[in-house]
Amino acid sequence: MTAPALQTTRRCPYAPPDEHTRIRDTESGISQVTLPSGQVAWALSRLEHIRAMLTDPRFSSDRRHPNFPRFTREQPAFDLMRRSIIQLDPPEHGPARRAVVGEFTVRRMAGLRPRIQQIVDDHIDAVLTGPRPADLVQALSLPVPSLVICEQLGVPYHDHDFFQTRSSALLSRAVSAEGRKQAVTELRDYLRDLIAEKAAEPADDLLGRQLAQGNDPEDVLSLAFLLLIAGHETTANMISLGVVTLLERPQELTALRADPTRTLPAIE
Repeated sequence: MTAPALQTTRRCPYAPPDEHTRIRDTESGISQVTLPSGQVAWALSRLEHIRAMLTDPRFSSDRRHPNFPRFTREQPAFDLMRRSIIQLDPPEHGPARRAVVGEFTVRRMAGLRPRIQQIVDDHIDAVLTGPRPADLVQALSLPVPSLVICEQLGVPYHDHDFFQTRSSALLSRAVSAEGRKQAVTELRDYLRDLIAEKAAEPADDLLGRQLAQGNDPEDVLSLAFLLLIAGHETTANMISLGVVTLLERPQELTALRADPTRTLPAIE
């Protein structure tokens, strides 16, 4: 029996395709699907299953593994980069993780909190005092994570339009394969030049500290690329979709306002 094709068409851009909901609501929540690449893969739809898979060493994170489920037949644009930490399996993953783990300790994150809070407050104040209606994405969802990740990495914020457009192109299925590869190339070249500048003039930011530890500039480049994409694109989407979710479920919004301690579990 042939596994059904993975459905990607959405009736609403903010809701999963109907087939995804059907898979989630089956008894097991696990189904085989055929990807657009022609590969057959297992589709997991429940948090507990996804957590179990992500922590099971029998699964590989290496996108170059012959059995890695590729969404399309085309060469992924990310293959133009050296593999990042999220694409490594043991034993390679261990040293790569240890090289950066100091940047994400509870203590360092706590040290960033006041500045992040200031950035968020400033942008929310601008929304509240600005013209109505406000564009949530342009006024809050995109600039807040962009500014935070720029400051953390030591990337000049005045370049945010450059990497924002390239990262959007890289993650968009509406952009051709060549367009995505061009976006990767332009981002890679930008970050390589920036890292060369930091190697010549050391700075106290994440990239500067990685170079000061003697890490390979190409590894620092892969890390910068990963964090720049993951650090603002995913967060911007989460903020926007989170607001939409709460507006569509006013009872949940009321519950959160009544008990703010439920905020973290709600986000999770």
